[in-house]
Amino acid sequence: MSTLPGHYTILSFVGGGIRGLLSATILQRLYDANKALLDETRMLAGDELNFYNAMNPDPRTPAYSIDKVLGSQKAIHFDTKIADARKDVLLVSFNVGQVEPDRDNKMMPTP
Repeated sequence: MSTLPGHYTILSFVGGGIRGLLSATILQRLYDANKALLDETRMLAGDELNFYNAMNPDPRTPAYSIDKVLGSQKAIHFDTKIADARKDVLLVSFNVGQVEPDRDNKMMPTP
């Protein structure tokens, strides 16, 4: 893997729908400008936002059951092992802050 000395490059994408299309378009333009972009990137990160719509609002208990977390990851990655990933892997395991309802009354984390 080719990376610049002293640099750790992360490509991060958030959102689906039109935001996902925007992310894909930006990634394509970056790749067109630099064909080595993905080889030089150490980590790809993103969110599967629909998963987060069912957050448990009680701060004294886990935000999500381990069964839901594992089920979500299996749906995305199937049986791939972390050791077999071609890039570094980011696993978000907790939220620092609190949750409050947004305009649509969905519970959202706030710092």
